[in-house]
Amino acid sequence: MFWNTFLRIAPYSGALTASRRTETQKLISSTRLLNNVHLLYTGILFCLINCFISSADTLVVLGSSTAAGTGATVYDSAWVGRYAKYINGQKLSRWVLNLAVNGYTSYHILPTRSPVITNRPTPDTISNITRALKAHPAAIIVNMVANDIAFGYAGAEYLKNLDTVAAVAQHAGVPIWFCTIQPRNFSDTDASKRDTLKSLAQRMLVQFAPHSIDFWTGIADTDNNILPSLGAGDGIHLNNLGHLNLFNRVVAAHIPDTVDKSAAIRFLPSVSAKKAAALSHVNKYNIVNLLGKSLNTKNYQGRNLKRTSLSSIQRIQF
Repeated sequence: MFWNTFLRIAPYSGALTASRRTETQKLISSTRLLNNVHLLYTGILFCLINCFISSADTLVVLGSSTAAGTGATVYDSAWVGRYAKYINGQKLSRWVLNLAVNGYTSYHILPTRSPVITNRPTPDTISNITRALKAHPAAIIVNMVANDIAFGYAGAEYLKNLDTVAAVAQHAGVPIWFCTIQPRNFSDTDASKRDTLKSLAQRMLVQFAPHSIDFWTGIADTDNNILPSLGAGDGIHLNNLGHLNLFNRVVAAHIPDTVDKSAAIRFLPSVSAKKAAALSHVNKYNIVNLLGKSLNTKNYQGRNLKRTSLSSIQRIQF
C-alpha cells in the first residue's frame, strides 16, 4: 500500500514546465532510491536467514515410514517427534532435519549420481545422503524399515547400500548412526523374510558398531513378528508405545554427548590428548535459535510431502 501510494503520480496531459519536470525527476529518483534500499535490506535479511540455517549444526534423520512418524497417532508421539521434544530440554540449540519418506528403500537414500540399477529405485536428491550432507550436519541417524525385503531385494543389497551411505558420511567427517531393521509380519508363506530381517538386524548391530541402535530386540516376538502390544495393527508399523520404545533406545545411544566430545577434541589440535579429553565437555555448537522450532520437511505420515517453509521449523537442542 505504501509503495502504491508513493508511486502514484497525478496524470498530466500538457507539456511539462521546467519546474514540473524537475519535481517529477526528483520524485522518480527518490522512488528509485527507496526501491533500491528496500531491495538491499530484503536481500541482506534473506542472506542472513539463509546463511544462519545453512551453517547451523543439524541432526539429520534419513529413513522411511517409521522415522516419518507412521503408526503413531500424532507426530509428537513418533520416536523422532519425541526425540525432538526431549532434546528441547537441553541448553544448546541445534536443528533437526527429518528427511524420512513413507515407502522408501535403501536405494532412495544413496548418494546422488549413483549408478542406475535396473528395476531398482534411483536416489531421491531431496531425501538422500547427499542432501543430508548439504545441511552440514553434526550427526545423521538412519532408520530404514523392511521395505527392501518386502519388495524382494536381497539382504546383501540392503547392507551394501547402507555401507555406501556410511562411507559417504565418513568421508565428509560426519558421524552417522544406524537403527537396525525392524520386524514385519510377513505371512507364513514368506516366513523366510522374517528370518532374513532378524539376520540383518543382528549383522547391523555388529557392522555399524558402536553407532548401531537396536530396533529389533524386544520389538519382535519369538516368531520374528512385531509384538502385538507394540504394533499399530497393520503388521508393518509400531503404535505409540512402540515408538516410545524406539525413542528410549535412541536416547540411550547418547548421540549428543558423543558428537559434542568428538567435536571438542577435533577442534583442539594444538593441545595434548589429555587436555583435550579434559576439555571434551566443551560444546562449540552454541547456536542461537531465532525461529524457535525444528525442521521437518515432510508433513506427518507422508500425507503431504510438499516441502515446508520456515514457519514449520521446529527446534531441536543438544
